Amino acid sequence: MNQPSIKTIKILFAKSGNQCAFPGCKDSIVEDSGTVTGHICHIRARNANGPRYDSKVTVKKSYEYDNLILLCSRHHQIIDKNPLEYRADVLIEMKKIHEEYNGRKELPEDGKFVKLLLNDFKRINITNNTGNIIINSPNAIQTNNLNIKSIKENINILPPPNSIGSDPLLKQRILTLYNKIGQEREKRFPDSGWQVLAKNFKSDFGIKNNKWTIIWTYPIACASSIIDYLEAKYANTIQGRKDKAWSKESYMPPRNILYAKESELLSQLGLTTKSNEVKDMIRNFFGAASHTQLSTNQHWQFVKYLEAFIKNKYD
Repeated sequence: MNQPSIKTIKILFAKSGNQCAFPGCKDSIVEDSGTVTGHICHIRARNANGPRYDSKVTVKKSYEYDNLILLCSRHHQIIDKNPLEYRADVLIEMKKIHEEYNGRKELPEDGKFVKLLLNDFKRINITNNTGNIIINSPNAIQTNNLNIKSIKENINILPPPNSIGSDPLLKQRILTLYNKIGQEREKRFPDSGWQVLAKNFKSDFGIKNNKWTIIWTYPIACASSIIDYLEAKYANTIQGRKDKAWSKESYMPPRNILYAKESELLSQLGLTTKSNEVKDMIRNFFGAASHTQLSTNQHWQFVKYLEAFIKNKYD
């Protein structure tokens, strides 16, 4: 068996709605005129050197419905030249979503389109790159060896339109939150912090057989729920609880936290706790010669003053 069955392609064609399965693409697979503009594509390559090859998938299974997807010629090239970006699990999910929105019942006229697709599929048939190679076209040439040299191209892949990944600021906000949580978890659980974070995220959002970053293909409308989820997770970390407590006006943290916060604020002004300007402020405000003469309450007041000063300066 060196090609899919007519029955398989009939099902695939109907479920595709005669449209490329790549997110956001509206190109037809076969035009009404009969011109074939799309391709029958393997999700997992049938040959060991092909993209996304899986030794568990036999040649026979490689031509079955579960391993095939219909794409326009442009997006076929994109997925095969970027197999790390478009892994098998990504393509399976892409196909599933596309069929849910575009699939239809088989139509009587599908038969002619399916035959055209299969003829196009057979046009070039190279098996294991051994023996004779025949290119199926008028005046076909038969040869024992055929050397093909390809030129590597740099292709920038754009995320689907109106997806989270298409908005760089939104994507960065989610990444920042996710990384903040991961870093806090890593402090407590060095060996498993990041793995548990990813596992819980996928479980909570029902993500199966994909990395958590599949969310970049989700509609922008999903972003607010993801951000709310991550903010709640961060608020439950030790640092998150500290940040929340610090934001309360009545909260007076211990002295070591006050020193850390003061140093952070002073650095924004190009100062340190030993700067003469800082010593002058402490003397003018509290009549004290240094930090050591300040009570915890006075130190807290001074830090809150710095916080308000910087906020007014830069807002």
